[in-house]
Amino acid sequence: MADQGQLALLRQGRAEWNQWRSDHPRVPDLTRAGLSHICLSDVNLQGANLKGADLSHAELSGADLSGVDLSGADLYKTNLNRSVLSGANLSRANLGCAQLGNANLSRANLRKIHLNEAKLIHADLREADLRGADLSEADLREADLSAADLSGANLSYANLSGAILNGANLSGAILRSTDLGKAILLDANFSKANLASANLSCANLRGARLDGAGLCEAYMCAADLREVRLYTADLRGANLSNTNLRGAHLSGAELSGANLSYADLSETDLNNVKLREANLHGANLRGADLSKFDLSEARLDGACLRKARLCDAKLESADLSGANLRQADLSHAQMYRVKLRRADLSRQNAQRRPDWSQPGENRTGRRESGGGKSGGSEPEQCQDVPGQIRPGQAVSVYTQQCRSERRRFEPCRPE
Repeated sequence: MADQGQLALLRQGRAEWNQWRSDHPRVPDLTRAGLSHICLSDVNLQGANLKGADLSHAELSGADLSGVDLSGADLYKTNLNRSVLSGANLSRANLGCAQLGNANLSRANLRKIHLNEAKLIHADLREADLRGADLSEADLREADLSAADLSGANLSYANLSGAILNGANLSGAILRSTDLGKAILLDANFSKANLASANLSCANLRGARLDGAGLCEAYMCAADLREVRLYTADLRGANLSNTNLRGAHLSGAELSGANLSYADLSETDLNNVKLREANLHGANLRGADLSKFDLSEARLDGACLRKARLCDAKLESADLSGANLRQADLSHAQMYRVKLRRADLSRQNAQRRPDWSQPGENRTGRRESGGGKSGGSEPEQCQDVPGQIRPGQAVSVYTQQCRSERRRFEPCRPE
């Protein structure tokens, strides 16, 4: 229990308490003290024992609480703006809706703390221990969380726009619909974190780890993702337009339906990446290895695929209009109904012919004979299909023309 003499003195006000502290350097014992609604701005409580104390709705702006023990304390809606809490123990404390603008919480123990809806604008949380903390809907705009440990923390719907999280650990954290726009996240660890529908537009994630992270429908437009690790990450439906992914590691990532328009994917590890129905309009895939990739119905119009390897790739119904395919390898690529209007296929590497046939046909344009027939009757001839590129035609740029209500592709005449 709290020392009643010290508690009575504290209730007299800041001036009397601060004078007593200067004359008596011993650690005050205010365990489980009832101090709700008290006004103690700029008070000196350095190193005090306030374990389990009730400081809800209190006025503590500018207070010195460095090294204080506030574990399990109630600070609901407390004003702690500009307060110093460096090295303090606030584990399991309740700071819901508290005001902590410009507060110093560096190296504080904030494990399993409740900071939901708290205001931490410009707060200093460097090297703070926030493991398992509840920061849902908290306002952390431009806060500094460099090297902080936020593993397993709940940051859903929090505002971290412009925040600094260099080297922070957010592995397994929940960041659903969190705003990280323009945040600086250099070398941060987001492995297995849930970032579904999060806003990472214009964020700097260079060198960050997002292995196994859930980024479904995340908004990452114009983000810096150079050298990022996204092994087996789930990016279905994510917006990665205008992102810089140069040198990133995307092995095994799920990018079906993702928007990668004008993204820079040069020198990117795309091993076993799923890109079905992805939008790669204007993307830079120069020299990319897309062998055996399923790019069915993908948008690659205007993309740079110069020297790219597309051998055995599935490109059925893909749009390659205006794409740069110079020196690309399209050997045995499945290109049924592919759009190649104004594509540049000059000097294409075609040691083996691309496959222009409809799925289920062989590469001569004939369907496979039905099983169980001995003697083998003549295989059924391939039927004309609107928009189909017929087997045996030259690999060149094709223009679409209507003839007798059927659409066919023919080689363009050289200018």
